[in-house]
Parts: sequence; C-alpha cells; structure tokens
Amino acid sequence: VDLFSSYKSPEEEKKNKDEEKKNKDEEDEVILPIPEGALISNLGIPVVVVLSKVDSMSTLQKENDFSEEHFEYIQWHLRKACLAWGAGLLYCSPRENSNTKLLLDYMSHVFYGLKFKTEPQVVDRDAIFVPIGWDSPSKIGLLSDGFVQFTQTKPFGEQIAPLPDIRQKRQMKGEDDQLFLTRMQLYWLINRRLGHPALHTR
Repeated sequence: VDLFSSYKSPEEEKKNKDEEKKNKDEEDEVILPIPEGALISNLGIPVVVVLSKVDSMSTLQKENDFSEEHFEYIQWHLRKACLAWGAGLLYCSPRENSNTKLLLDYMSHVFYGLKFKTEPQVVDRDAIFVPIGWDSPSKIGLLSDGFVQFTQTKPFGEQIAPLPDIRQKRQMKGEDDQLFLTRMQLYWLINRRLGHPALHTR
C-alpha cells in the first residue's frame, strides 16, 4: 500500500526536492488516497507485469489483421487488471533490446531503492511503462473513450479471439529412429568400402 500510495514521478520529486530538504518528519508527509478500483487484490508484495514479446505486434498486424484499436484494447484490459493488483506494467522486447534496461533499472528501484528518473510512457505502443502507483481509472479511461470496435462490458475472450499456436508452424517431424539407424549403417558400410580412414576400426 505504501509503495502504491507514495508514488511520485521524477518530475514531481525534482520540484519538491527543496521543500523536502527544509521540512520534515514522516508524520508531515501527505499520503494520497488510493483511487477507486486500485489494490482490490493486495498481494502484499511489489508486482510488475512484463510483456516480453512486443516485437510480435507487427506480425499480428500483418497476419492477423490487428489494428491500433486492438492494441489499445489489450493495453486497457491489462492496465485495469494491474490497477486492481496494485501492479506496474512494462512492455519490452529482448530480441530488439527494447526497454530491457528500463526493466532492470525499475526493478532495482523497487527492490533496492536505487534512484530512478524515467517518466511513465503510455503513448508508444511498443514501449508502455506504467510504474506502480501511477495509474488511475481516469487515465485508463482515456483509452476506452476511443473504442469503436470494442466495448467495455463484454469479456476479453469474446472480443479478442484466441490466436493459433504459432509453434505449430515451426514443428519439424523427426525421422523414425529405425530408419535413421538403417540409413546411417548403410552410409557407414559404403564409406568403409571406399576406404574412408575414419571408418576403419583397429
């Protein structure tokens, strides 16, 4: 609760730096009320939800006809869930080295109290970053205001159809073990007769 309630953006911290030096005891510190819909399920630990394959968005657009509204609806749904858990949200792509350092820096800040100066980011769909305690229903509502294809009342599964398992395209059928061994035996016999030195045993 304290981590969620005490969030300040790097810009706010900079503005209040002089005042904090002059003042104060912890008793004087003002803790803002938790917004409605936040921390409904308080797990008691810091939680950050990480989407680690955002480079797949372009593939979803080309092969599955996803539009910008699809991605905004997914972001809206995730941010609502994260708000209920009091969690942060971060999009990254290890393949493209996108936001991976930001994830490390933010985890170091959350768990070890190290300095952190990155502002929240909710505009660039490939680099979403919502720190713990920053979000609110009004901010999330800005996404739903532009929905045309999607509604807030229907379940997620009824509006975003399950995608086919892309791993099926990459599956390779292995050769039967017995056929493979027979083929290797034939290969060995032929090369041994041709005098390949590596195939002669002592």
